[in-house]
Amino acid sequence: MPASVSFSTMMTRVRELADMQTSNEAQAFVTDAELKRALNRNLKQLYQKLIIARGDDYYATRYTTALVANQAEYAFGLFVPDFMQLLGVDITDGTRVVPMPKFILKEYADLKYLENLNTNDLGMFRYRLNKQGLEIRPMPRTANYSLTLHYLPAFTELVNAGDTFDGVNGWEDWACYGAAIDLLNKEESFEQAAALQAMRGTIDGQIDALAGARDAGRPEFVGDVMRDWNDLGVYYRRNDWRW
Repeated sequence: MPASVSFSTMMTRVRELADMQTSNEAQAFVTDAELKRALNRNLKQLYQKLIIARGDDYYATRYTTALVANQAEYAFGLFVPDFMQLLGVDITDGTRVVPMPKFILKEYADLKYLENLNTNDLGMFRYRLNKQGLEIRPMPRTANYSLTLHYLPAFTELVNAGDTFDGVNGWEDWACYGAAIDLLNKEESFEQAAALQAMRGTIDGQIDALAGARDAGRPEFVGDVMRDWNDLGVYYRRNDWRW
């Protein structure tokens, strides 16, 4: 279950760690605005650490959109502006759902050739990431398909006091320690900063020890990729792609 903590709670924690509590921000050595920037920087780093430790699936999300007839390219900015990393693509005709494999440049011409056949089948489609988003070949001739992207979203900076971050198991303290260290270094309180750095190292070890252990009973495995093109049948008998 998520263990979300509010932005305001973490800000208070940072000031406590740095011994910079204040009742008058105008007279504070570090303003709330600067504190928020420091905390967001460290939360972004923590987010990346937790992705590695907890596995892609913990933060994974999905987005489903209808394909457009005679349109091959789909810009991420239009439907997944928080996109960071692609985990997989599924396509469905409303009945069947199949994973869409990735194509490489040497396969482009053959996939373009399929667009001349005026027929589409779920097993024919392939995708490739480009600068703008996703390119699908052969280009779908009808709007009878829906695409689901499984992806990791980018970290969204916290803004309001009530915004929350899922620290999983209290590990938001890693970011709080980091922000407090940044503030202490600014104050040139290097000895106190070093003490907090050692304490944050303990949390580092706890997070790293979790890596790969979230679903220990069913670990990841190597998939069978030998059948990648089998469902295309006669279309690909003229090449050597069935390695």
